[in-house]
This record gives sequence, C-alpha cells and structure tokens, in this order.
Amino acid sequence: MTNPTRRGQKADKVFISPELQPEVGGQAKPQYRREQSFILDRNDPNTTAQKFIDDRYWRDGHLCLYSKGDVFWQFNRSFYEEVEFNMLSAEVYDFMSGAKSRYRNSAIPMVFKPEDVSNVLKCIKAGVTIPSSLPHQCWIESEQPALEWFAFKNKLVNVRTGETRDPTPELWITDAVDFNFDPAAQCPRWEQFLEEIHPKDPQAQNCIEEQLGYGMTYDMHFEKIAVWIGKPRAGKSTLLHVQKRLVGKRAFAPLGFHDWTRGEKSRENIIGKKVAAFSDTRLRPPKKYGNTGYDPGGLDYSSIQTLLKISGRDSESVGRMDKKAWEGDLFCKIIITSNERLNIQDLVLLSRMIYVDFKQSWLDHPGKDHFIREKLDRELPGIANRCLVAYRRLLARGKFIQPPSASHLAQQIAAQANPLSAFMQEWWIRDQHSDGPLAAQVHNLFKVWCEDHERSELLKTYPREQELMKGIKALPEFSWLKGVRRNGSTVVRYPGIRQRTKADWKKEEAQEAEVVSPKVYRRF
Repeated sequence: MTNPTRRGQKADKVFISPELQPEVGGQAKPQYRREQSFILDRNDPNTTAQKFIDDRYWRDGHLCLYSKGDVFWQFNRSFYEEVEFNMLSAEVYDFMSGAKSRYRNSAIPMVFKPEDVSNVLKCIKAGVTIPSSLPHQCWIESEQPALEWFAFKNKLVNVRTGETRDPTPELWITDAVDFNFDPAAQCPRWEQFLEEIHPKDPQAQNCIEEQLGYGMTYDMHFEKIAVWIGKPRAGKSTLLHVQKRLVGKRAFAPLGFHDWTRGEKSRENIIGKKVAAFSDTRLRPPKKYGNTGYDPGGLDYSSIQTLLKISGRDSESVGRMDKKAWEGDLFCKIIITSNERLNIQDLVLLSRMIYVDFKQSWLDHPGKDHFIREKLDRELPGIANRCLVAYRRLLARGKFIQPPSASHLAQQIAAQANPLSAFMQEWWIRDQHSDGPLAAQVHNLFKVWCEDHERSELLKTYPREQELMKGIKALPEFSWLKGVRRNGSTVVRYPGIRQRTKADWKKEEAQEAEVVSPKVYRRF
C-alpha cells in the first residue's frame, strides 16, 4: 500500500458526518476551515492529492481515508463509513477551488477543469487503496484480526474482557452503534420489561440477554440459533428492535425464508453483518398425497443447508450484484421469531436451536405500554452493559442453557421431525412406577395414531411390533427404554412409560390454552 506523503501531525478535524461524532460538551466540534490560500499545480495531480489528504484526512498522525473494493471509506471518529464518490468529488472540487496557481512571479486564482478533479481522485485512490482481502475487522497496518472489539460512538470496548480504549483510525471497523458507552449506565425499564414478558423466570431472562450479547459480537463458536416462539404481542419484535440498536443498523440484516435463497444474489446483505433476523416466520404445513405420499412441509432444503453452513462456521460463497462473488466466513448470528411452532424436519438443525417460549400476551391488554421502544432506546447504554456482562457469563460457562420453561416447546418441535417421537409424545408419558405396556399394545395404538394423522404409509416402515419398538428405542429421548421379563414370565413389558389418561390430556390442554394475564408494573 502506498500512502500519500505524511507531513506530521495535523490539527484535529471533523469529517463528512458530524452527526455521527462523539458528543463534546453536548455539541459536535465545528467544521475545519482553511484560513489562507495555498499554491497548487494542475499539471501535478499527485501532489494535489497528497495535499488534499493532509488537509482533510490526516489526524493525529494517522490516515483516515481508504479505498477498499472500489469503495472509499472515511473514519468518522467512531468507525469507517462508506463515502459516496460524488461527495468525495465535491470535497476535492471545494479544496481546489480555494487554491491558487503560480503564473510567472504571481499567485493567481487556480483555473481547473473537470478532468483535473478526476485526475486528482485517481491519485487519491492509488495512494489509499488497501487489499480487498483485508479481514473484516482488523488492525490496518498488521492486518491482524481484532474481532473482540466493539465500537460505541465514544469508545472501543473489548467484549471479552471489558477493556476500553478511544476510537482509532488504526482499527479497520465498518460498523458502530449510535450511542455512547457509559460503564455506570442503568436500565430499570429494561429489567422491568424482562420481568413482564417472563415473570419469575430468571433462566429465560438470562438466556435472552446472553443471546443479545452474543449477537453484539463476531463470535460464532457456540454454533447456536436463537428461536423465539410464542403468543402475539409478547415482546419478540421489541427484543428484535433492541438487538438491532445494540449492533447498529449496518450490522443487522432482516430476512425472510420465502426469498433469501431464491436468487444467486439474494443473500448479499448478510455479508459483514452480526445478526440475521427472520421475523414472524411462517413455514409450509405438511401435506398428504392419498395413501402413498406425504410432504412434511417446513423449510426447503436450500434454507436448511444455508442455516447449517452459517451456524456451523463453514465458508460460504455469496453472489453480489455486478461484482465477483464474495467468498469467506460469515459472522451473522441467526434469530428466528414466530407465533407458531416451527415445522423443521432436519434433526441436526434442530440440535442447534435454543428456544425461548413467550407465553405472556399483551394483545388488546389495557396495560400495554405503547411507548416501550422509545423508553428502551433511552436506556441502550445500560442494556448494552448488561448484555455484554451476560455474554462474558456465557463465555465462562462455555455453552447456552435451554430455559426449562421452553423445554416442552423444544420437544414438540422436535417431535414434528420424527413421526415416532410425535406418536410417543402424544400417546405415552414417562412414569417410573409403571410396569409398562406390551409391545403389541404400543403397536395397536401406533395404528390408531397413523389413522388419525393420515400417515398410513408409516405402517409399511413399521409393519410389526419388533420394528416399531426398535425405532422407538433409537429415539434419543427413549434410548433408555428396555424390554423386561419379570418373575419368570415370558411376557415382555417396557417399564417406565404408561398411556396418557384423560386427566393427563385435560391438564395439558388447559395449560396450552391458558392465556396468562400480564402483570402491569409501574411505568417509567
């Protein structure tokens, strides 16, 4: 990389976007202005480019403008943001219009043509170009990765250790949040909100903050997908709003399963993002084709494969509009929200999901807080503190913990991927005191289940009780099930399970249908 001539430390400047600068005394610093004219030679565009860089993009001994992948990027005191080519051209024009040229022994106002500006821009690009292969977030000079640093407006924070330092143009980082870091910031409305959506459920509350904190990082080693499922107006979209604010809009990608794998370039917007969110997800229901065919529905193969590759940290090739396909590692954590149980048929993908069950509905509730997002926005520094602490707690533990309140939901979703699992959950219940059924009893009830669910084709796979019991014991949740002969009997029973009774059905149906009235707390 060849940089323009560096001429020592320049005066502190504010560049193109003062609204993105850290507050100084409540206001942004004033725009830098030259106080005297200077001499330029229109026949020497390289020298003009060097003087332009020194005047506009040199601060504290560091270059603050780079060209990467045919795009110019300028450091705005927090991170590197993209500069529109027309805006940079206007800056060069403004710079040259204030100069003078040498004519004989006099300095006269400089006269230049559009091609002069174009020549200077070419020299600027040649002098500030860095490789397109430069890692996504790294120290520019050494090209060493720096994925552990998170950019606030006023500070860089190490997400793993909590260490802080001032923003620096030495760090190549292209996203930041639009609020300041405040280590003493509190968030009482956020804590109240978590208690409202998951009352007396600290495991679910902790899991949410760990998932949000995980989303703020470029860490992918947990290989987990956050799945938020529950009643309408239960807080899921508000949490997505908070996640977006916690990572910054440049690092958040909203997606939909109906189109994200439709075209070669339909996933271009996930490159370089921290979070990819699928909100209000609806998947294809199962469909029966007479007595011979059955379509389980759910996610298409392409979506399943892509989710597995992203969450599994596999390298990916992503098509781009009018550019060569991007190849590399994606860092986006995936969040899926839905009001319905997801119909996912891939067991490996299901094993990577951490569920949170949202049972508190605020739909048409008289105590609903219509300004909850605005109130939470005011507490973002405190929320960020809590979520980063939660992420460090997650690092120390080494794994996510499925909240117990969502365990039944996880079992129901997993059962949809395996008809035997669905049959066992629907007709049988664990009971360590039960003598257990005969294999013939289990097979007879399986026939009834197949008829009720129009899955008669399964009887060809499990025509006899031996095949059925072998398939049931292959399920992870029933791997402990064994046939036992007691007291010299020739009859084989399977102790530890019993058939569900009407009382069991009524109890579970009442729990499923129950709508808990959210508790109304004091409003802030």
